[in-house]
Amino acid sequence: MRGIDCIEYKNGARHTISDYADMAIRTAERRAYLYGEGQKRQEWGVSLVIVNKRGGHPCPQCAKWCGKILIDDVYSGGRPDGKYTLLSDAMAQGFLHPRCKDGFTTYFPGITSVPDPATKAELREAEAAEAEEAKQQNAERMAERWERRAKYQTDPGNRRMAKAHAAEWREDADRLAAIGKNRSTDHYNWEGTSPIEHDDTSISQMLNNAKKRGVQIDNIEEFDGDPHILDEELETIDEIKHRFKLGLEDAGNVRFYHGPEGDFGEATPDGATVLFNSSALRSRSVTRRILNEDHTLAATTERGIAAHEMGHVISSKYKLNGLEIARQAYYNITGENITYKGVIERLTADISDYCTFVPERH
Repeated sequence: MRGIDCIEYKNGARHTISDYADMAIRTAERRAYLYGEGQKRQEWGVSLVIVNKRGGHPCPQCAKWCGKILIDDVYSGGRPDGKYTLLSDAMAQGFLHPRCKDGFTTYFPGITSVPDPATKAELREAEAAEAEEAKQQNAERMAERWERRAKYQTDPGNRRMAKAHAAEWREDADRLAAIGKNRSTDHYNWEGTSPIEHDDTSISQMLNNAKKRGVQIDNIEEFDGDPHILDEELETIDEIKHRFKLGLEDAGNVRFYHGPEGDFGEATPDGATVLFNSSALRSRSVTRRILNEDHTLAATTERGIAAHEMGHVISSKYKLNGLEIARQAYYNITGENITYKGVIERLTADISDYCTFVPERH
């Protein structure tokens, strides 16, 4: 018998025991902190609080409360005054939900500055950041799962396979963590490029071109790059899919996001979706300069972005271990039996650090 391994809420959401325990502990800590602040406000005889923006980007679910003044009737004993919303009413609508990173501070009329409401751009960015964080957390869970399997495997072959899977998921988690750390609109405007606006006709054309390539674009509204470069990327995806006999579900979706300079794109672990940094598709000259100079990939064009990500799709499709392939290649060339760590060191020295994993540059 497996016993209880998850908690299911009435809305159908499920969480593992460890995930639920983590959430419960965080919630308890947060409530204790808010209770302490509320007690201090009661001593001061005030009960107004203001919801501030967190790092410039609010939680998408709580964005509508940013800049709002509330009456803290939960922790400070405030009473309705007909002017401001009660904190309890805001919480009933989802504010301060489990794992919410937004919060409030004491509001002093005439002293505390009121932040501007969240803009549409900030909301889009907040949603993108939340999606990236969810993917990072999933990658971390998968890495831990494979690390446990590797630790307790008795068969050497299965242990090597589990370690390889753990390394891939850990790499993905570290990369996503680095993207989240660098996530700031200040980083998104690549030096030497400007966002390109598209009208309805241009958007329709891009979607039609994608359909001809057998690809569905999920969030075309996030694309602010050159349509001609995008079509070349999609053409590259289509050519590689045919060459390696991939199915419709492999790289069948394309999504866009905005990331810092040097971040080009990624493929989801299941190989179903290829993501492009929209900023990287704004300018051929800028993208080629970064590829050739910063990553030491001589004569690489922007098509190399799609080709690189399709390598991950192929690896996922055929269950290939890139490090093992490279290790065998070095063995065939030099006769040396080197470790995975040695493979990474040699790839970095012989080709470039872009061949291995550098969080700031995907």
